[in-house]
Amino acid sequence: MKKLAFEIASLLQLPNMRQDPVLTTQKEFRQEQAFKLHLYKAERSSKFHFMSPVPPPLKKTVFKDMEDSDGNLVSSQNGISNVLVAGLFAPPSSRPQGDDLSSFLGPLTRDKQLSDRAKVELAAPLRANEFYHAIRKRSSNSAPGPNALPFEVLKLAPHKWSLVLELVFTHQLKDPNFGDKLPTHQFAHVDVNILTSILAYRLQRHVRSIIHPDQQGFIRQSNIQTNIQRLDDMLQYIKLHSPSSMVALLDFEKAFDRVDHSYLLTVLRHYGFPKCLLTWFESCTRILVQGHLSKSNSNYGIKTGDTVHTGSYFADDSQLYAANEHCLHRQLALVQSFCDMSGFRLNVDKTQILTFAALSPALSPMLVTSYEPAKSLGILVAPNLPPMARFNYVFNRFVSRLSLWLYKARTYAGKVAILHSICLPVLWYQLSFVPTDKELAKLIDKVMLQFMYGKEINPASTTTGQRLVKKGIVFADKDSCGLDLHKSLDLWQQHNRSVMIRCVQAFATPKSKSKMASWIAPGYTLLSHAFHPWGTPHALLFANGDSPFMRQLMKNPNVTPMWSAMLQRWFEVRWTPFGHPPNSSSLDIPLWHNSFSPGLENLYDQCSASTRPQALTLAML
Repeated sequence: MKKLAFEIASLLQLPNMRQDPVLTTQKEFRQEQAFKLHLYKAERSSKFHFMSPVPPPLKKTVFKDMEDSDGNLVSSQNGISNVLVAGLFAPPSSRPQGDDLSSFLGPLTRDKQLSDRAKVELAAPLRANEFYHAIRKRSSNSAPGPNALPFEVLKLAPHKWSLVLELVFTHQLKDPNFGDKLPTHQFAHVDVNILTSILAYRLQRHVRSIIHPDQQGFIRQSNIQTNIQRLDDMLQYIKLHSPSSMVALLDFEKAFDRVDHSYLLTVLRHYGFPKCLLTWFESCTRILVQGHLSKSNSNYGIKTGDTVHTGSYFADDSQLYAANEHCLHRQLALVQSFCDMSGFRLNVDKTQILTFAALSPALSPMLVTSYEPAKSLGILVAPNLPPMARFNYVFNRFVSRLSLWLYKARTYAGKVAILHSICLPVLWYQLSFVPTDKELAKLIDKVMLQFMYGKEINPASTTTGQRLVKKGIVFADKDSCGLDLHKSLDLWQQHNRSVMIRCVQAFATPKSKSKMASWIAPGYTLLSHAFHPWGTPHALLFANGDSPFMRQLMKNPNVTPMWSAMLQRWFEVRWTPFGHPPNSSSLDIPLWHNSFSPGLENLYDQCSASTRPQALTLAML
């Protein structure tokens, strides 16, 4: 009987033994298909570039013990949680409170207060249409947080979800313990992210009235590129007219980690922000450590994914313009007093100075030279910076990035996607402030073609090799059955034109020089000195750009090469209803006479016909 049972059991196990090779084959097939799918996605989207074909499961890290500030080992859950909270949320530095802070902020905020209308709009109840637009504008594929619906679900019926969220938040915001009910994780919850988007939009509508015009970061309808243009023009002005002046590039130590929420709320309170809005701004973030919920709140740092706080935080990349070294010392002392009050800390070792004058031994280590340029807002800056320095710097980075991604994509469509999303953005941000050069543009096209054809990225190579696709097809639009890769010369000129349009509108739109934006003032002054006594920069806009005299003037060494290139672009795209001078004798006049010039107060309307197509083209890039 036992022998029979053993034989029956062996027969029953035989099919399983026969299925093992089948299961192994199926497993190998699934792994191969997953790998092919990974390559397919990697060629078309940058979010899958560094993902493993089969992502490993997440493992929880267990803290068995931690060392507290006194050097003692703590092994309990409460003790480990308290050690982490003390390390993450401890105040970076002590700062004054109460009357001392009020006396410091009072004179700074007294002349700039929110209007009564702004206070009413900021404190108004949340409306369904605000939730509707917030849902429609939010991007998909974002982490929804625990127990939350992703934006893809909300976008299926935004009109219905907006009504639901209006009811929920109208009830929740009236709860005094609303902050304690926010999600217990560092990433912003989808529902809370929608709320902060609405508050950020409200804040951006009125924040311009209380913030200094020189502040361009985090401000709607402002562009940090204006600060780069001002810095270039200011260095040229200092070189020609004020050699003792200097520019200090400040660096704050762990700027975003040292943001003190209580200080920010105090500043907003001094500006007259409504109390209910300040309550909404207070985000009470707690951490969950091995099942233990901490009692401490996050009073420092920036919450990842939070949009409302981005507009109210400090701008950590700052510039100081000083008339001489003595004034710079006084300005640095004022910055230090601000740091003492706000909790910031100025990193003196990383502070750099741009000047053409000799510095004292105390400041000489901070001097920036043309051999070792500094970076301001991601752009190379230095006194007497060679014209090719910016191009060489960004072109070397561009070639390195092309070499890194050369074998990632196997199809032409995937290579074009990598160029558009990863490689070319590095190039155009720097080259926006470099005059267009046809030979350099051909060099960029050359390495892009090497990348498309899978050849070694070598700008000095003279061999073309085998090309399966013609050059004309690579640089043709999709409507013309091309790969939709544009030539670098056209894109370079478009970026130069965008800077030109912004600069021309900045000094031509205001009716008086006093109402002109501060960032364009150095460039306006350079043009005034260069073309005096032949005309003002306003009259220059109506000049005949084809006259030999104007061409000679545009090569004036007192004007930056970028301004010469921008003026040339202006004469190419300019359009006015007045055309050219009415008679041949007037062509000998280098600048238009006042009798030919139209009213300058309507210059913006006359320029709009030429600037609008360029702006639309740039917006579609």
